[in-house]
Amino acid sequence: MKKNILVLGLAVIITVPIILWNNHANKKLVGSRELDARLQAFEEAKAQNDSLQAKYDAQITVLMDSITILNVQLNQYESLLTEIKNKRNEKIARINKLTTDELSRAITNNYKERITN
Repeated sequence: MKKNILVLGLAVIITVPIILWNNHANKKLVGSRELDARLQAFEEAKAQNDSLQAKYDAQITVLMDSITILNVQLNQYESLLTEIKNKRNEKIARINKLTTDELSRAITNNYKERITN
């Protein structure tokens, strides 16, 4: 009986550390699998992020090109407007130099030209 208890005790003493070590090894494997899964999810998220970044960079480039084109057109229209204003100011300056009699004749002549055409 003492011998059976001694054998049983010895079996428990040997078995418990083996079970604990085996359980610890299994946890490492589960941790490794979990880590691999998280790493894969991270890589997928990074690839998706890179794809979105490339898409947005392309859109930004297109918009910047559009802004450049619009700026060129705006500069052209501003130049045209400045030219029109200058011509208007020249005409106003010429009209302001006319006397009342010259202005009346110019208006009369312009009116006659429109009637005859």
